[in-house]
Amino acid sequence: MKRIAHIEDGYIVNVSLAKDNAELNPGTMLESDAIVQGLTWKPVVEAKRWANVQEFMGEFTMQEKAAIALSMDPTIAAMRLELTTWLSEVHADDSRVVAGINRIVELGIITPERKNTILSL
Repeated sequence: MKRIAHIEDGYIVNVSLAKDNAELNPGTMLESDAIVQGLTWKPVVEAKRWANVQEFMGEFTMQEKAAIALSMDPTIAAMRLELTTWLSEVHADDSRVVAGINRIVELGIITPERKNTILSL
C-alpha cells in the first residue's frame, strides 16, 4: 500500500491509501514526495462565531438593521424569522447565515467590504 497526498492550492488536503501499482491521478502525489517538496496541510480557517443572535445583530448599524427589518425580500424575511428562533451560537459559515448575508450584499444593504468586516475574526 502507498499513501497518496491530494493537493489543492499547494497544500495537502487529504491522504488516502492505494495499492502499490495504482496510478496517481492529477492533483495527487506520493505523500513522501509532497513532504520532501515542503508541502504542508492546508490551514484550517475558523469561522467567526457569535455567542447568540443579539451579539450577531450587534455587528450591524442601526441603519443596516432598519433596512433588514423593512426588506420585503423572501431570503431576508426567512433569515429574520430564523433569527427569532435561534437559541444557540451563530456561526459565520452556517449556510443560513451565508445566504442571508450574501443576499443583503446583493440588495445593497451592506457593501462587500462591510460584509468582510462583519465576518472577519
